[in-house]
Amino acid sequence: MIAFNSCEVVYGISRKVAEAEIYWRERDAPKAISMLKTACEEEHALTYTEPPAWLIPIRHALGAIQLASGDAFGAELTYRENLQKHKGNAWSLLGLHQTLEKQGKLEAAAALKPQVDEAWGRADIQAPSSCYCGVELVTSN
Repeated sequence: MIAFNSCEVVYGISRKVAEAEIYWRERDAPKAISMLKTACEEEHALTYTEPPAWLIPIRHALGAIQLASGDAFGAELTYRENLQKHKGNAWSLLGLHQTLEKQGKLEAAAALKPQVDEAWGRADIQAPSSCYCGVELVTSN
């Protein structure tokens, strides 16, 4: 058991996330996105504990891969869902801002920018996306 969740379930989530990143690096975005969506559903079904059984919201990777693969609208929905659960999350705010810019929703992006800046105000890095899952590496090739 991991807190109140079976280790089989939590390890199953980790396997899906790892496999999704492999599919992404192999340039199979639809398969990666499908696996991450399934992993998100399983993550959502976990019994709530502090700390959570799965620490990094899967929607960070899902949104980044959706955006990098050209589905800015899908990524926007993903980030908005994550922000409903994790209000003010810096990673999701960054991703949402990027999706709004990509879709040409410049007024909405400008309105969100102060929240993004506040969330990242004390960070010592400048993240390229909402996850470090090789998105910038793959999309630049």
